[in-house]
Amino acid sequence: MRSYVLNAANRVARVYWYSWDLLRISNTPLVANDRVTLTPAGRAFVTTRSWLLGTRPAGCSSNRAGTYTCVFRKSGQVRRVVWNPRKRVAVRAPAGTAAYVTGDNVSRAARQGTRVYAGMVPVLFRGSR
Repeated sequence: MRSYVLNAANRVARVYWYSWDLLRISNTPLVANDRVTLTPAGRAFVTTRSWLLGTRPAGCSSNRAGTYTCVFRKSGQVRRVVWNPRKRVAVRAPAGTAAYVTGDNVSRAARQGTRVYAGMVPVLFRGSR
């Protein structure tokens, strides 16, 4: 998820995951042995795609704790993808937040100040600003 977010934030037009169905040589297979059923990594790819499709990148930053935030805009909506690759951290939803979406694509209503935990797996905040 983080690879796709960072590439999108840097305006990389396409990213190819070499091992989509190369099960024996892959360290992160996206499909199961039947080459159809998505693995957790495959589901994460689908989730990340839905977060980024049709967006325009508006920059990334990180704080002293190592928490990254990448901002994307889509049709008057602002999407913030937040994660920390080293530890689980509490993050406060920014102003204008209407919902947040977990890495397993579960959406929950939220508003400014709602405490959400992010770690290696990113969380998406959706809102108006």
